[in-house]
This record gives sequence, structure tokens and C-alpha cells, in this order.
Amino acid sequence: MKRFFFLVPDLSETKEIVHELEEIGINETNVHVLGNASEKLEKEHLQEANLLQTSDLVPSLIRGGGIGIGFSVILAALYAYALPANIPANFLVIALILFFGMLFGAWVSSLIGVSVENPIVEKFKGYIKNGHYIMMVDSPTEKENELMFRVINYHHRVRLANS
Repeated sequence: MKRFFFLVPDLSETKEIVHELEEIGINETNVHVLGNASEKLEKEHLQEANLLQTSDLVPSLIRGGGIGIGFSVILAALYAYALPANIPANFLVIALILFFGMLFGAWVSSLIGVSVENPIVEKFKGYIKNGHYIMMVDSPTEKENELMFRVINYHHRVRLANS
């Protein structure tokens, strides 16, 4: 699944696009809209983007988990090396070191990621302040071409933000 960011000039066009995406099989739960007026989005029954879409939380969790595992490998190697030669390393202890290292890395990085704005949202903050909208669409791989064709060819005022 890939996330597409579209810059949409007004709410009526945003709603049109959501209905067209439903026609091609992209559920409205996979479409999130970011704008200044959340009450207008609610009135139009459009799903407002939340912290998962507007922050760097998910990429930070992934990076932090990877970094945590990297450091845990070093700790696990030190544990195995520090044992006397006649005592074998316990696989369960090594697995727990790796697991908790990954969790710790993910936790620490999520604390940072939740406070960092999504780079695309940050880049187009002025666009939102001018009363426009950013539409975030999570599309299955098999629907990507049809999604791009529908949005770009049928809605000439809409621009792709993550190109």
C-alpha cells in the first residue's frame, strides 16, 4: 500500500474525488483530508487526517525499531562473549535482549516522531493556511495507476504533492 498526497483547492472537489475513489474500490477509510476547517470536513462526512497521517510517527517507529535491534545485537554479542567458555549462551536471553532493544528503540523514536510533522504536510502548510486541502490516499498497489489516472486527468486543478 502506498500513500499519495494530493493538493486539492476546495472542499467540493475533495468530496468529488472521494466518491470517485469509492467507485474504483478505494474505501473512504483510506482517504484522509487535512485542512483548516475541521467542522466543514465533519459536515461533509470526510475523514480528517489524524496524528498518524500528519506526524512522522510511523516512519520513526520503524527507524527506531531498526536502530534498537542494531544496538541489541551488540549487547547480545557482549553477553555471549562475557560468559565463561564452559557456559553456553542462553538463546532465550539473547532473544529477549533483541526484543526489548527493538521495543526501547521504537518507544524512544516514537516520542520524537510524534512531535515531528510529516515532511509533505510541513512543506505545504502555507497551502492549507490559504484555505486549501491536502488529501492523503492509501492505495493498494493494484489500484495505483487507476487512482492516478482518475485524479490527475479528471481534476485539472489537483496536484500530486509527493512526486
